[in-house]
Amino acid sequence: MNKSVSDVCFLVGYESVSTFSGLFTKLIGTSPSQYLNYQNQRKTQIRTKPLTFVPSCYAFMHGWTENSNFEEVNI
Repeated sequence: MNKSVSDVCFLVGYESVSTFSGLFTKLIGTSPSQYLNYQNQRKTQIRTKPLTFVPSCYAFMHGWTENSNFEEVNI
């Protein structure tokens, strides 16, 4: 979902972007724009290095660490 902060503001029923942003920041601890940037960076990281987001014991149990096509696997 690639929506701007103002689009989301109006979609969830706020009429003021500043009111929405202020409440969002108070509840989440970061501004909506910073949160959106962080989430987009995280999606990119997950896409490029998915095994870094899987506990190593789980990956090992499923054999993902042996003969893996993932470059980030280090044993």
